[in-house]
Amino acid sequence: MQKLKTKKPKFSTSHPYVTTIIIGVIILLVGYFIYVLPAAKKSNELSAKDVLQLEVELGRKQTRLFSIKKIAKDFDSLPKELNQKLNESLPSKPNKADLLVNLDALAKQSGLQAKIINITDAKKIARGDGLTTQDQLDVQEINIKLDLDGITYTLLKNFINNIEKNTRLLRINDFNFDVGSSLIKFNLTAFYLEE
Repeated sequence: MQKLKTKKPKFSTSHPYVTTIIIGVIILLVGYFIYVLPAAKKSNELSAKDVLQLEVELGRKQTRLFSIKKIAKDFDSLPKELNQKLNESLPSKPNKADLLVNLDALAKQSGLQAKIINITDAKKIARGDGLTTQDQLDVQEINIKLDLDGITYTLLKNFINNIEKNTRLLRINDFNFDVGSSLIKFNLTAFYLEE
């Protein structure tokens, strides 16, 4: 008798479900190694970098907080009179109304008449030149344009002396006047601490 040779069916045709599962697993593994794994590594690297930056920032803020607590403790230990003078020199608010009254009083005290007092909004300035980062203060400045009438050399000298003696910190940026005119224009700056 003659043996009939029968062809063995291919594995893929005899077991289609198993073949489909194997091909699916291969596709998933290739996709994982090509797309998912590199993205996860990159995400972990970014996270580590972010954590390091946040730790550095936290350290700076803790140092700043320690410095502020030390300043507050030193400030609280000052005598009341000195504490009050410090608040008058460098207040914690702009106090534009008080500043307006103060400038008018300085003019009158010097024998001058304030014609125009223009106080503009505050702006932040560089923090404490020469101080370490943790000792710096957030100082704000207020620009002031002040026009005075009745100026003479002696009255100008009196006005500048009165500004120097004033409890509120004021800086004279510049002043202008015309020869033969009794009007003088000052550009001043006042300061306050930002809370």
